[in-house]
Amino acid sequence: MALLEALNLKKYYGKGSYLVKAVDDISFGIDEGEFVAVVGTSGSGKTTLLNLLGGLDTADSGKVVIRGKSLLELGDEERTVFRRRNIGFVFQNYNLLPEADVYQNIILPIRLDGSKNVDEEYVAGLIEKLGLGDKLRVRPNQLSGGQQQRVAIARALSTKPAIVLADEPTGNLDSETSGQVMELLQRTLKDLGQTMVMITHNEAVAAEADRILHIKDGKLIKE
Repeated sequence: MALLEALNLKKYYGKGSYLVKAVDDISFGIDEGEFVAVVGTSGSGKTTLLNLLGGLDTADSGKVVIRGKSLLELGDEERTVFRRRNIGFVFQNYNLLPEADVYQNIILPIRLDGSKNVDEEYVAGLIEKLGLGDKLRVRPNQLSGGQQQRVAIARALSTKPAIVLADEPTGNLDSETSGQVMELLQRTLKDLGQTMVMITHNEAVAAEADRILHIKDGKLIKE
């Protein structure tokens, strides 16, 4: 069984002549340890698809199944807890807490889950892999964009999620920094045997994936 399954997902907005089929009957599976890139033009439905996979939005019909659990069959609170424990998110705009230091940002999902016990050895390994050891007591506004994104990656991985969903994680970075962040991310994911779905406009980034899904007008297309 695939780690993640999307089954006949649909998400429409508007009505009549204003109807937008953002995600239009999409199905696919992702195996454990796989790195999948989702590519398409602006407005093609990529971010809507990622939001459905991550339980940030709910489909009009169809299913998202992660580790055998259907997100649509969970109540709002159950879905929030499941998402926090099984899905790591990396966003284009980092979404770090400005008043918290690097270490506090990294362990935030663990604290939000009500746990006082942090796997210090595991987190220390993440910090080392991502080159953040000398930045732990620094606040985000004192970091470069590439450093902030590395903190966001460490945060996404801190709960040992089943899958990482990344929405244009290098979109705000210059090409050199983008390459460095992607290299660190891929090495870290490989070392951890982690699974990732990434939205990207960057063909070079997509080329590094195990598989590329092309989406156009809400549908998966073959190229």
